Amino acid sequence: MNWIDLVVIIIIVGLGVVGLKKGLVYSLFKLVSFFISAIIAVKLYPLISKILSGTKLFSIIKSGIFNKLMVEQQTSSPGLGSSAKVTAQSIIEGLKLPGFAKGMLESNIAQKIPDVTELISITEVMDSISDLLAGAVIDILALIVVFILIKIGLNFAERILKGITVLPLIKQVDKVGGLAFGALQGILIVYIVFVVMMAFSALPQFSGILNAIESSKVARTFYQNNFIINWMFPQNVVAYCIPLSNSPFDMFAFAKAWIGLG
Repeated sequence: MNWIDLVVIIIIVGLGVVGLKKGLVYSLFKLVSFFISAIIAVKLYPLISKILSGTKLFSIIKSGIFNKLMVEQQTSSPGLGSSAKVTAQSIIEGLKLPGFAKGMLESNIAQKIPDVTELISITEVMDSISDLLAGAVIDILALIVVFILIKIGLNFAERILKGITVLPLIKQVDKVGGLAFGALQGILIVYIVFVVMMAFSALPQFSGILNAIESSKVARTFYQNNFIINWMFPQNVVAYCIPLSNSPFDMFAFAKAWIGLG
């Protein structure tokens, strides 16, 4: 057990204690509002994503991804300069992604490079890949923004529930139920955090966290069995990734590729 396991346990136990104090009714409302916020966010985030894609933020993210891809390419193939000609297919095959994600990337990059076997400059290929991956990051950011805004709006309804649980008998049942629901909410938050991290798993700033997850016991179980992926993404894609599920980072690469490229 390492520090990331402790963080996961603290989140679950901590929210369980919070649920005990706040009670079942309040915790149930929080849980329902959580799902309502998530569902609405999934429906509305494309609008925010479209707006963010037209801002400087997109350019900054794309530039960061492009630079990282170029550094990795130069490290793996030091003899190739930025003006060297390669095929998009060969570059994609060299990326640190599972087979199904590479196939999806090839399919989507065909919109920018119709023939992935054509010899073109490395810079052009990396630019196209960076554009698609930057779109994935923007989608995640848009989803988070919409989710937070909806949660803020639903918080006003919480005040109405405070007067319901003041009766003695109801209060006791409410507290025990609140403990269970609080722990459940903590588990859901852990799943959500790992889904969000999927979009940023390629960034070097997250390498330490991802390595900690890989060597963990509790946290590793959560991200390798993330039910949110099955809910948000097509079942045929999920079925395709089952043979790869033993690899700790397959689900990260899968979600990152699908959100931005599917």
